[in-house]
Amino acid sequence: MNTLLARILFFLILVFWGVNGNGQNLVLNPSFEDHDSCPLSNNNLTNCDNWFFPASTAGFGLPPVVPAYFNDCTPTNNLRVPNIWYGYQYPRTGKAMIGIQNNYFDNNGASIENDYKTFPEDSFNSTLAKGIRYHVGCYINIGNYSRSFTNDFGIYISDSFVPTSKLYYLGKNNLQLALDKITPQICNPKNRMLSDTFGWTLVDGIYTAHGGERFITLGTFSNPGNTKFSENISPGVYSNFIYIDDVFVTPLPDSLVHIMEHDTTLCKNQNIVLHTNMQNSSNLQWQDGSTGDSFLVTKAGTYWVRFDSLLFSNTDSIRVYYDSVSGIIPKILNACHFPDTLQVPPSSISYIWPDGTNGNDYVIKSPGTYYYTVQNTQCKENDSIMVKNANNIKISLPQDTIVCNLPVSINLNDNNSTYHWPDGSSGNHFSIGTSGIYLYSITSGPCKVDASLNVRSGQLPEKIVPIDTVLCSNHPILFSIKDFNGSILWQDGKTDSNYIIHSSGNYSVTLKNQCGTKTYTSNIADSNCDCYLFAPNIFTPNNDHINDLFYAQSSCVPINYSLQIYNRWGERLFQSIDISNGWDGKFKNVPCASGVYIYKIIYKFPNSTDQIKSGTVVVE
Repeated sequence: MNTLLARILFFLILVFWGVNGNGQNLVLNPSFEDHDSCPLSNNNLTNCDNWFFPASTAGFGLPPVVPAYFNDCTPTNNLRVPNIWYGYQYPRTGKAMIGIQNNYFDNNGASIENDYKTFPEDSFNSTLAKGIRYHVGCYINIGNYSRSFTNDFGIYISDSFVPTSKLYYLGKNNLQLALDKITPQICNPKNRMLSDTFGWTLVDGIYTAHGGERFITLGTFSNPGNTKFSENISPGVYSNFIYIDDVFVTPLPDSLVHIMEHDTTLCKNQNIVLHTNMQNSSNLQWQDGSTGDSFLVTKAGTYWVRFDSLLFSNTDSIRVYYDSVSGIIPKILNACHFPDTLQVPPSSISYIWPDGTNGNDYVIKSPGTYYYTVQNTQCKENDSIMVKNANNIKISLPQDTIVCNLPVSINLNDNNSTYHWPDGSSGNHFSIGTSGIYLYSITSGPCKVDASLNVRSGQLPEKIVPIDTVLCSNHPILFSIKDFNGSILWQDGKTDSNYIIHSSGNYSVTLKNQCGTKTYTSNIADSNCDCYLFAPNIFTPNNDHINDLFYAQSSCVPINYSLQIYNRWGERLFQSIDISNGWDGKFKNVPCASGVYIYKIIYKFPNSTDQIKSGTVVVE
């Protein structure tokens, strides 16, 4: 009973304040009594002094629908109170009032062709003052013959005239209101359906001015999809008519409670004490039930204080935010390698690292806990990051290996890692067909390691030295053992891969590695070698008839002869078994590019064994 009495007294003091002193109503012609002429037709708001209509949201192709003006001075039916459009109703006060009609979508979501809303607008006799609170509201009644009831009605306060573009957007057969461009500050409660067709319902609230506001707009601002309806007469069509009277905007008395501080943002571990304008008052209660004229804030949230008295009750609130500049850097970092670089995105936040340096990058040399300072223009905090070594990848394959037989299969027993092979496959199995360097990677969790495997063949060659050959005087023989992975031992104890023979005799070399041991022998005989074979190292196949062909030269005609030419990729370009038939520098009748090419000559002279001569020749 005390609460009801307090609110009644609060209403009475507001009414008293609204007609005395600083509490005057700032709305021009608030009860619509002043008019330049009596209304004689629909769409007649212009007959009412000071009030006008910025727009109506009429459907595509339809004329605008203007708020209706009702007055008992007119002889026109449906405009003379109380027998008016959509019902029977006297004004709340005086002899005049206005009405707005609203059509919505039907309950099946289909669009009605003439969907529309109307919005009456007025100006104040003076602009609103910054920081002053105003009691804003009006009284509404629902037409008896409205087809539906709605919870949607609001009051919008603005600095300037509200143009048509902010109220609606026309679309053929489907008017999609763009009312989300403006938000009314005073709204009917969403849980209250406006359905009273007999009495008048007050829609009001408290508005704190930012200063300079001059206009007031009334209407149903929500889009249909955000509006609740209840059917009245005609199911399926949501349309209604709202009568409006006694619009008011009045400043509130200074005795209402205010929180002196404004919405604010604090830094971590900061506090703020809220104070009210009422010192030592016993009628104050904060949101947590505590009393007193101050309140200590230690965390983010909305804080309010209520003043209750026998005359009236009101509440003020403030929003407190906390700005935490830390949190961008994680508390724990799993590093895959050291040193590692900690990087943070560029922003207005600055960092001071453990070594005193500034910037968005910091080099972490080892696991451990690192302490740093982070700050922005308002807050400064100390924080830390724990760096752990997350790399548990162990490379089980050697970097270099010798295999005796190719192909060979790799099979790894590692369920904690994933191997990515050169052919794009992944898994613990991979087949190697030839010797060479194989690049692969291993991933485990967030970490990745790149590795390589050099596979070399350990197979013993079939032939190292000729079984039997001749040694020409002044022409020593060079034996060269290439790409062998193991030990080399000649008959005289030498271990070089290159061995020069200057005299005849029996020669042997033993090769040994993990794949086995093999000995190669050769019998070298003396020969006067009158039939020595010569091959040039350069020729110019330019058709000038000078040095245009590459061929071997000898004073003797070999009984066996074979010449083969290769490019650097091992592709055979030319072959001849006739010593007089030389290479013209072409392949498939197309001249070859200038460069170095490889020749191999296999020949045998009378009274000698097969011999091999190989080398390079330059094509210019």
